[in-house]
Amino acid sequence: MLFRCHHAALDIRSDIARDHGLTPGHLISLLLLRACYPDESVTPTELREAQMLSSGGTTKVVRGLEERGLVTRRDHRSDARSSVLVLTEAGLELIDAVVPLIQERGREVLMSSFDADELAELIRLLGKIRRTGGAEGRLGAEAESTLDEISPRAPRHRPGVWTKVQFSNDDRGRFS
Repeated sequence: MLFRCHHAALDIRSDIARDHGLTPGHLISLLLLRACYPDESVTPTELREAQMLSSGGTTKVVRGLEERGLVTRRDHRSDARSSVLVLTEAGLELIDAVVPLIQERGREVLMSSFDADELAELIRLLGKIRRTGGAEGRLGAEAESTLDEISPRAPRHRPGVWTKVQFSNDDRGRFS
């Protein structure tokens, strides 16, 4: 069941990314940057670690976002050798338009793929993963994402900025 949800979430994000001229890596990067906006900034290294990308892969993603005017680099406040990535107004508008699409398509897929008992079991299992902190890496991110699509206001129990953000149609990325 989790495997099906994982792949459904990947397909949804890939389709939406393509519909908006983005790669899946661009979309995930924008989501991560949105999670930190406006109070926090993200270094390219943090972005790389959050997505488990190579440094070359991160450079390619960031360069593509910069070329489209969706992110910009600023000097790091406490480390003159480093820069941070920040969403531009265009990046913020794009990701705020995309998040509700991801949620809606996720709900549609879940409602058409599972009956009521299966959905209840899925929510229970994903909640268990979240409570025990047993999901790490990409699987953990996908489980979190899938659970967010089912229940975007559920409390967060795992540490880390990347899993603490909640997106819903009325509040665009607030920390829990």
